Amino acid sequence: MTTRTVSVRAFVLLLALVGVLLACKSNRAPDPKLGEVVTFDDSQWTVVKATAVGNTLQGIAEMKKTTGKFVKVEFTVTNKSKETESILDHPKLIDDQDREYGPIEAQSLFMDEREKSLTLESLSPDMMQRFFAIYEIPADSKGLRFEARALSAFGKRQKVVLGI
Repeated sequence: MTTRTVSVRAFVLLLALVGVLLACKSNRAPDPKLGEVVTFDDSQWTVVKATAVGNTLQGIAEMKKTTGKFVKVEFTVTNKSKETESILDHPKLIDDQDREYGPIEAQSLFMDEREKSLTLESLSPDMMQRFFAIYEIPADSKGLRFEARALSAFGKRQKVVLGI
């Protein structure tokens, strides 16, 4: 075989590989949206509501301001395992630039008395629990997605489109 023949075959093979990769990517199921249930082996999540709440939060003892914006997410989690579980790695928000944001520090101080954060909460088996999380994100963030996750330490993750 000549060098040219090998080069042509390698190029054709590369094009075929790119075609397969593009086909796999386009066959991926779309991310779930608000109100749609996300199920893992050990848990079930539903993002109920996501609201941009402006650039100021009034807390119990202080006011918090940002040059960006705050987003409050309401979600439910059901532990489908047979034992009480907890989550140490809180769900993140991810924007359309793939920047990741965790909940703000001391977020419970900026929630009303009917709301609770996931921090230090025990998730009893087969009981749905409602939680809230507050995130501080840049003003230019858009295309926000909430990252639901399995309860296991290195479990699967699934992004949920928030529509904001």
